[in-house]
Amino acid sequence: INLTFLFLALLFCDMKYEVSDDFIMDAILSGALGHNYNEHLLFSNILYGYLLKFLYSITEKISWYFVFQVVICFVSLTSLCYIVLKRNNSLIGCLIFVSFFSDDLYILVQFTKTATVATCAGGSMFLYAIFYSEKRRKHMIIGALLTILGSMIRFQCIFIVLVFLFIVFIKYAFTIKEF
Repeated sequence: INLTFLFLALLFCDMKYEVSDDFIMDAILSGALGHNYNEHLLFSNILYGYLLKFLYSITEKISWYFVFQVVICFVSLTSLCYIVLKRNNSLIGCLIFVSFFSDDLYILVQFTKTATVATCAGGSMFLYAIFYSEKRRKHMIIGALLTILGSMIRFQCIFIVLVFLFIVFIKYAFTIKEF
């Protein structure tokens, strides 16, 4: 479902940065505003900058900053859709969820939205792993990696997501049948 929405966005939409912050950070990273690649991104962890700088050093023909944000949004939405399908067994719910959020995440790329959805998906996957998953270790690792990656893109988003994750935690804790 999510892959279909991504392909539709790639084929029929004009994907671009929502705000100039991302354009400037991409320009800084790619070396357009200097002599070399620069890993010092505004608002983001320098380790995330080093990862993107490494990708730019492999091939500079790809805007890795943009591509990586789209990939993170895709993985995050896929993770959230997976949880919806596993918990509720609702294909319609997953379709509505992805159709509602994918256009904003794929068409108007913005690092704060990417960080928020990655942190939210990672935290949700981690909670799902603790309370419901048979593949607990695998889901915990995916959840932890998404949460860390989201917080590396923009750490302040964790404060937005913590409220949501607390509500999910309470719901899971009071509806658990077996631990």
